[in-house]
Amino acid sequence: GAPRSGTTLLTQLLISQYEIGYVSNLIARFWKAPYLGLLLAKEIRDPDRPPDVGFSSSRGFTSGYEGPHEFGYFWRRWFDYQESHSVRAEAIDADTINGLRRECAAMQSIEESPFLFKNLVCSFQVEFLARTFPQSVFVHCRRNPLYVAQSLLRCREQYCENLEAWFSVKPEAYPELKELPYPDQIAGQIYHTRRHVEGAFQQLSENRYCRLEYEAIVDSPIASLQYIVEVIEQVGGTLVKRKN
Repeated sequence: GAPRSGTTLLTQLLISQYEIGYVSNLIARFWKAPYLGLLLAKEIRDPDRPPDVGFSSSRGFTSGYEGPHEFGYFWRRWFDYQESHSVRAEAIDADTINGLRRECAAMQSIEESPFLFKNLVCSFQVEFLARTFPQSVFVHCRRNPLYVAQSLLRCREQYCENLEAWFSVKPEAYPELKELPYPDQIAGQIYHTRRHVEGAFQQLSENRYCRLEYEAIVDSPIASLQYIVEVIEQVGGTLVKRKN
């Protein structure tokens, strides 16, 4: 989904409630060797308690070695980003596809459970990822565009310290958007990101994706998670509830 839409919160909720593999802040340090990172994380994890992922974050960044991470350097290895984060599927060669499959399979073998990836730039790779991983399910987090725009504006102001500085993902229209005034840049960033995801969903069967509104996640977190579980079950997957 678009940045500032609740993806980090939903990730934290899923990890806290279900037996699910994910990339932590510790594992992300091993972005060139994630299998080893997962082995290390498993060795130091306390199996008698759920991961300490918390429910807070700052611009998508979590705290603690068990907090979830976007794994940006890892995904950059596989997708040859140019001016935007949109990469055409036909530009990705067979060696890249096979390498990504092997690495993700190795990561999942450590957890022996469904694996969750949360990375906003993957919003622009849905079609490729859906073909590369036929049993994958995609969750689109959406939020009132007005509040997304407000939050993006604050990120530019507080984090970038420059209202003209671009923050977060760059959709395919970025070359045109960057020439516009910053309010139009932000509106276009939100619009084109959501449009790209929804366009990709039209190419998938309905049991491969779901949509969740940020407001629904906050108001009814358990019902929102159950919705995701039901979609996963439609493709033959299972999410096991944590016992502790």
